[in-house]
Amino acid sequence: MMNDAMDSGNTRRVYDLAARDYEEIFFDDLSDAHWLDSFSSSLEAPSLILDVGCGPGNFSNYLGSRGHCPVGIDISFEMLSVGRQRRGVHHPMVQGTMERLPFRSGIFDGLLIAYSLLHIPKKNVQSVLQELRRVIKANGRSLLLLKEGDDERVIAASLVAGEFLVASMWRVPELQPLLELAGWNLISAEHGEPARQEEIQEPKLALTLIAA
Repeated sequence: MMNDAMDSGNTRRVYDLAARDYEEIFFDDLSDAHWLDSFSSSLEAPSLILDVGCGPGNFSNYLGSRGHCPVGIDISFEMLSVGRQRRGVHHPMVQGTMERLPFRSGIFDGLLIAYSLLHIPKKNVQSVLQELRRVIKANGRSLLLLKEGDDERVIAASLVAGEFLVASMWRVPELQPLLELAGWNLISAEHGEPARQEEIQEPKLALTLIAA
């Protein structure tokens, strides 16, 4: 079960199946707005921002309303479709993976990586961090939102009966060396409580990063 849950194809399939329910539950969730506002204010508008694992585009819409130019990428085609068809999301969104981003190097001013590492196995995170660093400009700023903890485990997908996903938790001492090796400098770390509707009730961890 662990190997199946870790497969990116499994993640895509589960989120394709969950897309409509996910949009209804989370699109209007503003529990992370304070972090998004701080991130938005740290970048001169309009900045070109990649929303990594954008889902239906809720955070991208939020950044767009703050004067920025968001571009979304998500592994799930259905998530992107739901955002366009049911929420009228109009900014660019493309299907793709964090492992191989379909963008040229050094194009983005900032990255929003909101819980996108949650379903990446820990053994693969180093290469993902390097790929994320590739597409951002030197001295570009990123907001990385995580679930805080020590473990990597298989969880039941709450919106799709009988399906499972890998869930990777992180603490700063474990992740910081990987960030630095990939070319990121950690500027700050903040902690927050989970929203009631979240299936994983571990605390939130918000990291502000600068591309070296």
